[in-house]
Amino acid sequence: MIGTAALILNTYFHRKQRIVIFELKNLSLTHNLLIESVNPANNGNGRLAEMLADKYLDWNEVLNGARSHGITSLLHQKLTNANLLDLIPQQARQTLQNEYLILAARALVLRLQMQKLLASFNKAGIEVIVLKGAALAETIYSDFLLRPYGDIDLLVQERDWEIIGKTLSELNFSISGSDFANRLPRLTKFDVAQHLHFLDDQGTNLELQFDPLQLGLGIKTINEIWQCADVARIAGVTTKILSPEYQLLHLCVHLNKHGYRRLLWFIDIALHIKSSFIDWKKLRALAKTEGVLPSIYFTLYYLNVFFGRLVPSAVIESLKPDFVKRLVWQKLWPADKVLCFNAAHETGLVFHRELPDRWFIPNLLLAGRASEKLHYFWCKAFPPQSFICRKYLLAGERINPVSYAYYCLMRIRNRNIRCNGSGVNQSRGQRRESGLFAQGHEGRGR
Repeated sequence: MIGTAALILNTYFHRKQRIVIFELKNLSLTHNLLIESVNPANNGNGRLAEMLADKYLDWNEVLNGARSHGITSLLHQKLTNANLLDLIPQQARQTLQNEYLILAARALVLRLQMQKLLASFNKAGIEVIVLKGAALAETIYSDFLLRPYGDIDLLVQERDWEIIGKTLSELNFSISGSDFANRLPRLTKFDVAQHLHFLDDQGTNLELQFDPLQLGLGIKTINEIWQCADVARIAGVTTKILSPEYQLLHLCVHLNKHGYRRLLWFIDIALHIKSSFIDWKKLRALAKTEGVLPSIYFTLYYLNVFFGRLVPSAVIESLKPDFVKRLVWQKLWPADKVLCFNAAHETGLVFHRELPDRWFIPNLLLAGRASEKLHYFWCKAFPPQSFICRKYLLAGERINPVSYAYYCLMRIRNRNIRCNGSGVNQSRGQRRESGLFAQGHEGRGR
């Protein structure tokens, strides 16, 4: 009986998947035009010309859609190279050309900042891996002006923080948000350091990351990321980028995590696959290790829906997760939402360490690593004494049993207050908690 029910559900699921291909026809004329204009597998322009000539095409909607999807420059290039600009109303054509020039000017300024930043890091002996748009613009696009990005994302190592902080200070970058000068101790092996935002006097936004996936628990293969990183020329400076498999892993998870909101992120993946040799077996092994196999499978599946069979069917089949994960994933990100670029952000994919009740069960079913996540919560409620001493006391001091018990009770109390949204009572509880240690020892808490 159970086997029959599973077979019926599995057949139902596969039927729903096949329907997805036909649902693409239900997209608006604007969305179909945007997809067609940036499809890397599109070698002909007949269908695109036919769409441009459609009398029902709303060019205000097209331009707004191109902006929100980050593909204004790509749209301009495609229509220019295909000699189709004359099919666009004059006002819309002028707007498109002006916006392309503005984006190009911004890209040039940001590239100069990137060059200065990477050169300074190289001089200081700081290893970095360039992530996202800054890396993709100059490695997989025919012209770096075609891939816009608003900030500079760099993967760094915590061990280099002291020299990184000094170098950024010399470049007039100031930190935005919490200070990372005194790093807090970790509760568990996979406790992730927060990523940091910096701004310089010209408004350049720099984001330093310590974990490329940003899923709540640290990536398990972080050492391998650095060992197998590729070398590339970014902004005229020799630096590192992710290896092809890690790059694809990163792009797929990022797209899924942000709810499949931008067509540009699909294009990144498509161009990366077309320009790189991907070891699909290695990708599958990495995805299983990091608990993100559903993200890889479904992202590549929808990539084929939008752009044709860029990924062979045999590869898609080899990446397929088990039935439960597929069912949970499709419930959280329904096909109609994904195809309309309107799926939910982070839902069930990110492990929220500070809010354990937020999508915890779907996260365990979808992403796994249950033992590590439960271990983290245990350490959160009952942290090791060494953690408390490092966080609150001076070096060499020890905590007594009464203070430890009180600390654990206050941790539970403050967590309940946070869940109830009482920030005032929470801060009072934190002051009382910190005061206990200050009163019980000669040294000051830090």
